[in-house]
Amino acid sequence: MKKFLNLLVASAMMFATFGLTGCGDPNEKPGDSGLVNAGTHYAIYYNGDRIEPGATITYSADAQDLQLDFVSITLLLENLTSSALETTQEVKLLEGTEDMEDLEICGGGSCPWDGRPYMLDPGINASKPLSIELFPSAHAKNATALYRVAVAQPGMENATYIYLRINL
Repeated sequence: MKKFLNLLVASAMMFATFGLTGCGDPNEKPGDSGLVNAGTHYAIYYNGDRIEPGATITYSADAQDLQLDFVSITLLLENLTSSALETTQEVKLLEGTEDMEDLEICGGGSCPWDGRPYMLDPGINASKPLSIELFPSAHAKNATALYRVAVAQPGMENATYIYLRINL
């Protein structure tokens, strides 16, 4: 009886061990393994609402966007610290067809953004938004894509990440 009980306990422990492994985070986005979303130096706003770090916002092109052949998503950036920060940004395609990489990024007061870090004063910086712009005619009809948007100090220090899904 003791032998049977020991085997039963050993089997239960083995199944419990396997049950705890192999399950990924269902909320983790592709390519985000090991990503640290600090969310302490920057906040990102869309349509006047502060977006929580890690949240996904969705933009679906409407008839006017398609008629004008232009989509622009504007995000306001807030420096949450008490001093100016050297700031950079990244918009990375995580899901979608390769043609969805064809977009223009504006930031730091320049459009297109030149890729160099820029200074962001404390508070909300309406004069230095992050804009993502694209022309629907350059993409497949009904294309959809998921992007990871990051605002950070150079080297991706103190980064705040959100996700943007664009549906054309």
